[in-house]
Amino acid sequence: FTIELEEPVFKKISNSAGSFYESIVPIRFDDGKFIGFLYIKAKADKISSQKTSTILFFFFFSFLCLIISSTVIIYLFNSQISQKIDSVIKKLNLLSEGKLNKADHSSYTNDEIGKLQQNINYVNQKLVEIVQNILVGSDKLTESSSHMNSIAENVASGSTLQASNSEEVSATMEEIAS
Repeated sequence: FTIELEEPVFKKISNSAGSFYESIVPIRFDDGKFIGFLYIKAKADKISSQKTSTILFFFFFSFLCLIISSTVIIYLFNSQISQKIDSVIKKLNLLSEGKLNKADHSSYTNDEIGKLQQNINYVNQKLVEIVQNILVGSDKLTESSSHMNSIAENVASGSTLQASNSEEVSATMEEIAS
């Protein structure tokens, strides 16, 4: 080419030898002075097959990356949830066995499982309070029962004394009457 091109040219050319893509790009110095051309000619079927293989390669590795990242995310998500649910199950098993603990002051998350953990600990705390109130009531009942027993013993001894006094009075009355 002896003609100076201003813009690059890209064309598809078909002839008896087949289809080709041709590209002609002018090369210039930084100051804009023309040096020459870059000429590239490639068979259209090779470019098409490379394009197809590049697209397939891209989709395959994109799909592979998607599967790997999804697997990692699902694993991490499930392990976090599984740990929290296992903690809740252990606490419920302890409650069902009657093993009441003092309040668990571990940190809770703001999700549903964290709220469930807080409520289970609240139930545990209330059950501990109920058991403590029952123990206090039982102690008071035992104390009252002891007091009632001593009163009953005093009444019984007073009744026995009164009965013996009544027998003496009755015996004295019989002696006087005879």
